[in-house]
Amino acid sequence: MILAARSVLTCGLLSLLLAACSSTCPPSWLDALPENREWHYAAGSCGLLGLEIRPERVALNRAARTLAERLDLDVQVQLTVTRLGERLVVEAYGAAGPNHALDALEFVESTRCGERVHVLLRLPAASARANDATPPADSAAPDAAR
Repeated sequence: MILAARSVLTCGLLSLLLAACSSTCPPSWLDALPENREWHYAAGSCGLLGLEIRPERVALNRAARTLAERLDLDVQVQLTVTRLGERLVVEAYGAAGPNHALDALEFVESTRCGERVHVLLRLPAASARANDATPPADSAAPDAAR
């Protein structure tokens, strides 16, 4: 009797665990990003690419590039995001040089679904506004000497 009850309990717990996993893969934010006036969100995904390339790193860079494009930031020369624990290090360069608009980028969540990794990042809206790239003063005005 105890063995049968333990078996039923184990099957029930396993069913709950599988249901919980299936409801989070893929994560809901992959199709519908969180909406919040104080944050800009972006998601990125990547499958297995090879032994030398970590899918999470590619997914981080894809999410950051998606956000940069949405905010019309110049990061065409280089955009690299590295995760150190829960902290992100961002290197962004545009035609005019370093672009610091994504410096406050934050890691929110990472989910592995089979062989794919999905990441969610966010950027404070105030940070994005404060760091809007403006052209240097000498290139903003037409050449007045002519």
